[in-house]
Amino acid sequence: MTDDSVAIVGLVAEGYTLSDPRRVTFAVRCDKSGAPVIISWNRYLAGDKAGEYLLKTVTVRKGDSQPVEETWAVNQDGTSTIRPSPSSDFIMALRATDRLVARIEPYMENPLTVTFDTRGMTEALKQARPECEWYLSDVLREEFAATKASRGEAPAEAVRSWHTPK
Repeated sequence: MTDDSVAIVGLVAEGYTLSDPRRVTFAVRCDKSGAPVIISWNRYLAGDKAGEYLLKTVTVRKGDSQPVEETWAVNQDGTSTIRPSPSSDFIMALRATDRLVARIEPYMENPLTVTFDTRGMTEALKQARPECEWYLSDVLREEFAATKASRGEAPAEAVRSWHTPK
């Protein structure tokens, strides 16, 4: 147990409500050590054993891109999947689109496909600063450049580099 701050940014899949016990949720859990991406399916998933971990194939499609099969870890109670780190490229791509479609085959059930409306993800991550800054490097650079410009300072490209005297 630590005093480290944790922020969670999440979405409920289309067609579900937060009070629905079978709802599917997408979450980014941010803290100073990283920011895993988690989909809670609220169904028993099972998985393929790999050492001490269970792994499960999750098919994801960001926006209009082609679906991609990825191997995600299954959490201890067997109902959620955790995307392998690092997740920054995944989230950066997701921020640039309007939806995430995810598909999984729960244990002894038909495949389950869900859609998450990802519009507004950048703003949600901004509100979860500083913990979620992992996924905002491009936004932070733009804000820094805008601040410098508003002060009349030269952009970084125009500043000469330091030289050490010989």
